[in-house]
Amino acid sequence: MNQLSFFTYIDEKEIRPFVIEELKKYKVLRVRFQNQQERIEVGADILFPELRKRDIHELKYRQLHRAFEHALDQEEQRILEMKYMSATELNDDYIYTVLGMKRGKFYRKRKSGILNFATALEMI
Repeated sequence: MNQLSFFTYIDEKEIRPFVIEELKKYKVLRVRFQNQQERIEVGADILFPELRKRDIHELKYRQLHRAFEHALDQEEQRILEMKYMSATELNDDYIYTVLGMKRGKFYRKRKSGILNFATALEMI
């Protein structure tokens, strides 16, 4: 079964909220991981009180990072990053204009990016 026929059975609109939630978590976990690496480099154990027991944030970050970097092509990455991981809310018209894409291609790439990301994370 080729990739396109597999995706025709999945409703992208149904999976989109879950992918968006994970992309937003990825943004936060990326910062957390960078802060952790920086603390390790300077030899600082804890800068702030830890309110939770050790959990799986690092593993989740690594898997989100791998899925984002290796399961998506550059256009899909840029679209999802601008749309869901930006500090400011950007509308679709702005994004596809900045990326120099036609509207139809933008929506096809956004859909394939969401589905590829969800597939790589075993959500679908």
